[in-house]
Amino acid sequence: MCYRVSSWFVAVLGTGTAWPAATYYLSPTGGDGAAGDAQHPWRTFAHVIPKLEAGDTLMFKDGQYTRSNSRGMRIVAGEGAHSGNSLAPITVKAEHERRAFLHSDGSYDPLVMDGCSYWTVEGIHVEKADNDSRAGRSTDSNVLVHQCNHITLRRLLVARNNRYANSHLLNLFDSHHCLVEESEFYYFHRHGLVLWHGSSRNTIRRCYFNSPEYAAIPGGYGSANHRGDNAINPYSAGAHNLAEDCITEGNSAGYGIDADWRYDNDSNVVKGLISLNDTFGLLLKSRAEGRKTHLFKERDTLVENVLVLASLEAACYCRGNENTRIKHLTSVGGTGGGLLVDVEGGYPDEPPYSVFAENSTVSGTLGTGYNMTEMTDWGLAHCNSYGNRTNWSPGATDPHITHGLSVKPNWRTSNYTWISDGASVNCPNLHGVGKNGEDIGANVFYRYRGGVLTEQPLWDPTTGEFPHGAIVAGVNDVSGASAFDVHQRLHVSLATLPPGYGVTEVKEKRR
Repeated sequence: MCYRVSSWFVAVLGTGTAWPAATYYLSPTGGDGAAGDAQHPWRTFAHVIPKLEAGDTLMFKDGQYTRSNSRGMRIVAGEGAHSGNSLAPITVKAEHERRAFLHSDGSYDPLVMDGCSYWTVEGIHVEKADNDSRAGRSTDSNVLVHQCNHITLRRLLVARNNRYANSHLLNLFDSHHCLVEESEFYYFHRHGLVLWHGSSRNTIRRCYFNSPEYAAIPGGYGSANHRGDNAINPYSAGAHNLAEDCITEGNSAGYGIDADWRYDNDSNVVKGLISLNDTFGLLLKSRAEGRKTHLFKERDTLVENVLVLASLEAACYCRGNENTRIKHLTSVGGTGGGLLVDVEGGYPDEPPYSVFAENSTVSGTLGTGYNMTEMTDWGLAHCNSYGNRTNWSPGATDPHITHGLSVKPNWRTSNYTWISDGASVNCPNLHGVGKNGEDIGANVFYRYRGGVLTEQPLWDPTTGEFPHGAIVAGVNDVSGASAFDVHQRLHVSLATLPPGYGVTEVKEKRR
């Protein structure tokens, strides 16, 4: 028998006190008349979700969960779902990571959370098929989190949205204080993860996104698109959201902000991002469409320690931004340029537009290293531009450019994720020559946590691998387009990381 303890009583007891909690089991071959234990699991979500209370755990047995056998996973307050609390969240997880497969035929969202708080969902595999019955829908998602708070989504594998709809893999919709951690997102023709319509103070941490040319289909939504849109997209009133230590590969934009649909976007932060072969590494946009009379602003964005490799258009494109701050950007190669800044067409005089970059480097692009167009309030401090088709526009003598450099980065290895590690240096002529004696360029090899740089290695010290979950055939096992081997494309290995990485103590403050 499981004795229940009220949320109020648990909160009063404090974190040091244990309390009884129940663990239940679910299987697509179970039965709702069973005991709900490991040997006799239940079958449907509708049966078990209302039974879960603060501190409880629901374990998913291996198998494919569909509407026909389990009726879809809906954690909805109006349908009997309870909330956990800060000391005792409700947990649902796969018994074996990613072997519990929520698969929708495309006519419904396979995982919906609505009006709940303090839930953790861990290790689930979620996919959806193409289905024209949802054509044109704008809230269609593989995972929909609506008006929730303090939700943790960890080690998920999410793939294949419904291409007939304006559909995303994960939609945090008007939700706050949620965490998406060490999850992988594949095969999406719209956004991988969208923070929409007022979602604020959420954290996206150590996630991987790759749309691998998931082309739109005839009659589907966005028929001209042949790769995923934004991997991470704060869209419409998304404020104070944090993306840290994520990798995006092969998408239209790695991190893209859209201020649109009646709202501005304020104070979003991206740190430790790596963009590889995206069209844009970062795409930060204010927007005003024809039916609107007001420009919706992208304001007070902070970009720090970001590495962009081989972008097709620009490493970072800021359109109509107000007070965007870029620190320690490294852009290497690509057919586009480095930092491109302009204003929103049709709104050239709407004040104030402003973008400032410092301690950043752009090299080897076929475009312009720093292209500041139509801007009056901007600044580049201790930035380097070398070997681009054009290094500076306007020219290097413009008074907005202070302490500009044009030196060829002297990389000692092919691993561009780090300039220095205190005692070790990978690019000597960019080390310690920036503003306040800091490095010029990005260091992306220790983890952020809550926006604060830690001493914990981001890359596996023995293999160089980026954090990733269990491998599932046909989804994240594709060599050259998956998280498990992205470190190889980034030339991260024991041989190219600092000596003693992850073992020795760092003697000098890193930036």
